[in-house]
Amino acid sequence: MFETRFTVFSEARGFPPNNFARVYSFGDPVVGPNMPLFSDQVAGTVSVDTAPLATSSARFAIHGPDLIRPLHLLLWGFDAAMAVVPITLDADLNVNVSEDPVEGPASIPLTFVDSGDDSTPIDEVILYVALDKDPNAGTQQPASFRVEDADGAILFESDLENFGELVRDPRNGLGWRDAQSAQNAKIWRLMETAPPFSRVDGHGRPVVAKLRVTGPDNAMIQAVVAFGVNRNGPRPVVVPLVHHLPSIAQTNPWVDTHQDAAGRDMPLPLCPTASRQ
Repeated sequence: MFETRFTVFSEARGFPPNNFARVYSFGDPVVGPNMPLFSDQVAGTVSVDTAPLATSSARFAIHGPDLIRPLHLLLWGFDAAMAVVPITLDADLNVNVSEDPVEGPASIPLTFVDSGDDSTPIDEVILYVALDKDPNAGTQQPASFRVEDADGAILFESDLENFGELVRDPRNGLGWRDAQSAQNAKIWRLMETAPPFSRVDGHGRPVVAKLRVTGPDNAMIQAVVAFGVNRNGPRPVVVPLVHHLPSIAQTNPWVDTHQDAAGRDMPLPLCPTASRQ
């Protein structure tokens, strides 16, 4: 839960090209393995009590007549201990947002989620992956996201379609505002989770998430964020899985089979979680 004070920011920010993603973060920079992503950072004090928020408390709005058609919108935060707090989730949207009433509404409500726990069955994964700045950060090799039990048995695996479309992030300084150059990140909605899995395996041990690139052309990873979703209730139940920045965690950002088969997987530590309610 956040504190009850909330500072609103209004600063122009652009959107990436079609089929790419971007993280917009608000708040004070925090050094730690789960620090916010800085693909678009607005510094300042942000704190809000998420428990009493009503259905229309969180909205996505645009200022201007040039419409936007978002596909996926996710909102999450961090508590004082830097545990990940899921707040809203909207996937596969089909709506135009514009201040021109002919084109669509100027704002849309975001769907609040309930917070799951380690035992919540997960039947869907929302995955965000961003490449880093190195000129060789991109790859044309197949990539996948997988979850294993503590003994290495596969609980879930899904290919990442069009991973090869990602290119390095060329932006620096105020170049962060150059949205059209932001082609280094994507969001995947992975739904092949039959049977469902959870944050712990059948013996109560934490599962192991991994990003895999199969082949000699390696990829340099800037960030990986993953949320598990259960949609069997009146609104989505969301379980944070991964919030990993190799540069901050001081782990190897490269993933491939360049030297040996064991190097093809990037282990992704499970992130600490906190409830929105």
